[in-house]
Amino acid sequence: MYYQIYKSSIGELLMVSDETSLYQLTFYDEKNFNLSGYEEKEVPILQKTKEWLDAYFKLQKIDPLPPIHLSLTPFQKEVLFHVSQIPFGQTKTYQSLARKFSDNMSAQAIGQALHKNPVLIMIPCHRVIGKNRRLTGYSAGIDHKKDLLEHEKIDLY
Repeated sequence: MYYQIYKSSIGELLMVSDETSLYQLTFYDEKNFNLSGYEEKEVPILQKTKEWLDAYFKLQKIDPLPPIHLSLTPFQKEVLFHVSQIPFGQTKTYQSLARKFSDNMSAQAIGQALHKNPVLIMIPCHRVIGKNRRLTGYSAGIDHKKDLLEHEKIDLY
């Protein structure tokens, strides 16, 4: 497995891949990641990821996502698919996503599935907010969620 650190305007991002797929994209905090066993190396999939991130942070047209490896349950994958359809600069609520599955589905079930998202920003779970435009739940922390929404010019108030 290979990794690189991407320096963005809102913090460092850790990218992890093999030769063919991106496995992880998350905010990097060296205290929380042990990178022993990973090789810091420029491989084509990480280069494509950097190009995607460059476009995202420059508010430019974004190319299709690089191949992503998801080791998730079918339900988690389906939730992430629906989240991946939320356009740049728009949001959905946890509850509205839950209703796509069933009238009895809880917003918390959606939140738990989103917590497993291995590729933050690319699968934009930061665009999922609580009722009354409340910022809740984000595996990388509410401050990062707020930064991403502000970057996308999403007015929360």
